[in-house]
Amino acid sequence: MRKTELTRFRKMLMEEKERVTSSLAKHEKIIKHTNDQSGLETGKAHSNHMADQGSDEFQYETTIKFANTEGRYLYNIEEALAELKEKYHYICVSRKRIDPPAGDNLITIKQTKRMKVEAELMKHDGEVYLYCRSKGRQAKEKGIQSRLKQRFEEKLEVISAAIHKKGGMKKYRKVVERIGRAKEKYKQIAQYYDIRVEERKGVATEVSWEYRKEESDQRFSGSYFLRTDREDLTEKEIWGIYTMLLDLEDAFRTMKTELALRPNFHHKERRSDGHIFITLLAYHVVHSIRTHLKEKGIRHCWTTIRDRLCKHERVTNGMNTEDGRRLYIRQCSEPELFPKMIYKALGLEPPPRGRRIFTI
Repeated sequence: MRKTELTRFRKMLMEEKERVTSSLAKHEKIIKHTNDQSGLETGKAHSNHMADQGSDEFQYETTIKFANTEGRYLYNIEEALAELKEKYHYICVSRKRIDPPAGDNLITIKQTKRMKVEAELMKHDGEVYLYCRSKGRQAKEKGIQSRLKQRFEEKLEVISAAIHKKGGMKKYRKVVERIGRAKEKYKQIAQYYDIRVEERKGVATEVSWEYRKEESDQRFSGSYFLRTDREDLTEKEIWGIYTMLLDLEDAFRTMKTELALRPNFHHKERRSDGHIFITLLAYHVVHSIRTHLKEKGIRHCWTTIRDRLCKHERVTNGMNTEDGRRLYIRQCSEPELFPKMIYKALGLEPPPRGRRIFTI
C-alpha cells in the first residue's frame, strides 16, 4: 500500500474514532441522566404520566444498544490503527478534551511582538500529546465566548419573558422546543448551561438557567492539544511540523479558490497542464507578497488584499490637439489609506507607476 493511501486511511480512522468517542460520551451522559430530556429539567424527578415513562424507558434502552454497538465499533477502529501504527506516523489536532498538565512547566516555542506560543509534552492513552497555549488565540476565543454568551442569554430571556406575557408562548412542549432550537443554534456555548423549566398542568411557569463559567473558560482558553505517535520529537518539532501542514493546506486552498485552479474547463491535457503551471507561478508571486506583508504585521488573505486594492485604479484621459492628433495621459488615481499601507510594506512609492503621456 502506498504512503498516500496509508495517510488517507489513517486520517479516516482518526476522524471516525473521534466521532465515535464523542458519541459514546453523549450516550454515557444520557444513561447517567435518564431523567433529563434534551438537557432540560421539569422541576420533578420525571413525569408520572405513563406515556412519558414509556418514552424514557425506550430512550434508555435504545441508548444502551447504541452505546454497545459503538463500543465494539471503536474497538475495531483501535485495532486497525494499531496495525497502521508501525507503518506510518501522524500529527493532528485532538478533538478529545483532556485535562491540561498540572503546574506551569510550559516552554516558549515561538514568540513575536504579536504572538506567544507555549507548550508542554504529556502522554495519555499510549499517545504523545502536546498541550499548546497561545495568548493571541486566547484573546480571539474570549471574544467569541462573550459574543455567543450574550446572544444565547438574550434568546433565553425572550423565551422566559414570553411565558409571563399576554399572548406569549406558554405551552411546556413549545417552550422546550424553542429552547432546543436556541441550543442547536448556539451549541458552542449552550453545552455549558443548565436550563430548568418549571411546569404545571402542561404549562411552563418559569425558565431559569445556570452558567458553568469555569468549564466554559477552559473551553475558550486559547489552548489546544496536538496528538502524535512520535515519541522522539521535541515540543518545537511537533508544533513546527503541524504548522507546516497548515501552511500546505492554506497553499492548496489559495490555489483552488483565490487563484481559480478549480474549476478547470480545459478538455486537452496540455491545456490543463498549462492552467496548473500558471496557477503555481501565480501562487509563488502571491506567497512572496504575503510573506513580505506578514513581516510588517499585515495578515489579510489575498482575496481581501485584492478587493481593497482594486479601488486604486490607473486611468487614461484622452483629448484632441490643434494639429488633429490625439493626446493621451495615463496616470494612477490618488491611493487611499489601505493601498498606501500595502505599498509601504512592499517598499513601493505610491503611486507605484508614474504618469505617461503619448500621442497618436
